[in-house]
Amino acid sequence: MTHLDLRSCGHLRDLTGIDALPALTLDDCPRLKTLHGLGSHPGLEWLGINGCTELTDLSALSALTRLRRLFITGAERLTDLRGLEAVRILTQVMLEDCPDLGDFSALTQLPSLGVINLRGIQQLRDLSPFAGVPSLKFMSITHCDNLVTLKGLERQDQLDDLSVSHCRSLRAPGRLGQLPALRTVRIQDCPSLTGLDGLGDLPALRELHVEDCAVLVDPGGLAGALVDELTFSQVPNLGSLRALEDCPNLRKLVLEDCPRVADIPAGTVVDLNLKGVDWRDLSP
Repeated sequence: MTHLDLRSCGHLRDLTGIDALPALTLDDCPRLKTLHGLGSHPGLEWLGINGCTELTDLSALSALTRLRRLFITGAERLTDLRGLEAVRILTQVMLEDCPDLGDFSALTQLPSLGVINLRGIQQLRDLSPFAGVPSLKFMSITHCDNLVTLKGLERQDQLDDLSVSHCRSLRAPGRLGQLPALRTVRIQDCPSLTGLDGLGDLPALRELHVEDCAVLVDPGGLAGALVDELTFSQVPNLGSLRALEDCPNLRKLVLEDCPRVADIPAGTVVDLNLKGVDWRDLSP
């Protein structure tokens, strides 16, 4: 036997006896509490654990020294990631719908971890738990309803792409620090977002997308930003864009379904895309 697929094993409680297998899929094992017995699996580079709602113990993952990508979904009782600190070549982690997960310290011990995807992590208030991840380059955060600020990543010198969506409590990015490599930021469907404070201070920011943020009125936090390309889409209350006159590198401006927009910045913009503006003429 070279492959074992464990799906919907309602009575499975641990993995004793499978330590010789080179491949494994764990899906919908609601009574599985520990990965004890998993073994070392020297050829295993990808592991997905889905719908194991009672899982609380990841310590057996410390033996998977060749693991590069880990995806955990629906581990409702999981509170920490102890055991991952030994998986030294892990490059990508996705954590989804783990509402009790609040201890991410194991990730700060992973020298190769470059991609973190978070979805439905309700213990998250800011991004400080990831400040010590040494090689973070891309981070995606979605449906984290208690996230109120993006502060906490000040020491992330390699982070170049940050995406935030469907975070209902996020009001403003906050002071993000220098983040010298951060070139692209996407903010989507954050219904409490009232400002963009902090983004104007990012020295490497070149591309910003803001979409479906219903209460955002003033982009004043972007004053002085070195952004090249800026998109506002489905921001119905966005008003004056006068603050963008202080963005010396702005070349492309996209405005989609922003009916109240006014004071289009002149001078540096060479590519202007408009859709869904309620104008009678082009004087604005």
